[in-house]
Amino acid sequence: MDDLLTSRDSIPEAICLAQDLRELLLRGGFVLHKWMSNRQEVLTAVDSTHNMPSFDLDRGTTISQKTLGIQWNLDADAITFHCKLKPVLTKRGMLSSMASIFDPCGYISPFVVQAKILMQKMWVKKLEWDDELRPDLMDQWKVWLSETQNLQELQLPRHHPEFTSKSSDVQIHTFCDASESAFGAVSYLRYQDDSRKIQCSFLASKTRVAPLKSLSIPRLELQGAVLASRLSQTLEKELKLNVTRQVYWTDSEVVLKYLRNETKRFKPFVANRIAEIMDITSKEDWHHVSSENNPADRCSRGMKASALVSDQLWYKGPTFLHNSEGDWPSLIQPMEIEEEDPELKKTCLTIHNTMTKISPSSTDYDYSSVVDPSTYSSLHQLCTKTAWIQRTVRNFTSVIPRFKQKASRQSSLTAAEYADSLLYWVRKAQYIFFPTEIACLKANQPIDKNSKLLALSPFYDHSIDCLRAGGRISHASVPDDAKFQLILPAEHAITSLIATEVHCRLHHGGQEHMIAELRQKY
Repeated sequence: MDDLLTSRDSIPEAICLAQDLRELLLRGGFVLHKWMSNRQEVLTAVDSTHNMPSFDLDRGTTISQKTLGIQWNLDADAITFHCKLKPVLTKRGMLSSMASIFDPCGYISPFVVQAKILMQKMWVKKLEWDDELRPDLMDQWKVWLSETQNLQELQLPRHHPEFTSKSSDVQIHTFCDASESAFGAVSYLRYQDDSRKIQCSFLASKTRVAPLKSLSIPRLELQGAVLASRLSQTLEKELKLNVTRQVYWTDSEVVLKYLRNETKRFKPFVANRIAEIMDITSKEDWHHVSSENNPADRCSRGMKASALVSDQLWYKGPTFLHNSEGDWPSLIQPMEIEEEDPELKKTCLTIHNTMTKISPSSTDYDYSSVVDPSTYSSLHQLCTKTAWIQRTVRNFTSVIPRFKQKASRQSSLTAAEYADSLLYWVRKAQYIFFPTEIACLKANQPIDKNSKLLALSPFYDHSIDCLRAGGRISHASVPDDAKFQLILPAEHAITSLIATEVHCRLHHGGQEHMIAELRQKY
């Protein structure tokens, strides 16, 4: 069993919950102890022997108690912080002091992030765990330790003001920002109370130190936007409220341009983070806020505890959140990405200035000048690349009316284009190794008696400009490709690629099986 922390809208509801929980667990032999409440009426309804030992029911006061690791002041019904850190001036002591501050919701994250940044600087110095800090870091660390005493002045309302189960138009507003040292995000709950008044209160925040590998400010701002989307998604899931809207704010115009872009392509770092943000949010959810009104600026730059405890912008959000949406800030200028943006993915276009006679058949073009089949290990890769080049050639020649019908604008290759690219390489191989035989057969002349193709009874198929093998099965009831196979020269790379493709397609079957399959076409 563990502690339970919950709340109800009214005293009768809280008393009913306490009694029901107690009776339910008693059935299993479990007795609930350490009852605490900010209302004396609730504790009166519970057996006083089961209350927290430090609570005096007659006096009605108590010292602050830890609730799930957080200090809760019952008198003020507020969250407080009491930090008694030992001034150990080593790397080990520094890390121990940081870890002793338990702040899961990020109430004081602008102050804690200062220690994180110092820890990173100390790590770069490559000090051992018990080495004394360098003088420059020691001075900064002493200042931070002295500031922890100011956290005792901080009292944060345990509950959201006037928030009940009847509150309406519940929204989560998340702000993000980044600097060279850190980036972070902070979320606020905005809602209308029972009197239709707009309320806004702190929910949670997250901070991260910037990586040691230097990143540009736009990239760090984008990291902050990723953190904001993750934080807001987690809050909506954990709060179990009927959230009507998620709104995100950034003071980076670059991030807004990236998120609203629909035409440009980015480098992988930016593209991957935009994709994650868009999986959680939509571009309409993102708005621009000035740096002065961006509370997340505290996350990225840090803040002394003495200033943080009274910072209304951090704990209540910017004042415009208390107004209607028509009074929210907006970015009017156009959101266009400059062509010189370093995050844009560059498209390389290589143009060869070559004078070529264009003929109706793309077979007259020598693709081997740009594609070498001997460098490919996959028939699919070879034919796919060749097919794309063939399409490009056809599309360029479409400016001539007689070829216009051949131009293609499809986004993917067709089966016919793939087959045509394969046939091109078969034809190319035949022209390289059997030029004499092709010339004779095209002229209806017999081939030389010493030709190694003589036994195949070859003939020239004018429809595809290729050599085929003749034979005695011309009247058999089988497909034409099986009756008149295409002739492949053993020495050309295309022959090896075709054999490998069939071998893999047959799941590495036996030799006879593979030959039988090849003979269906070659």
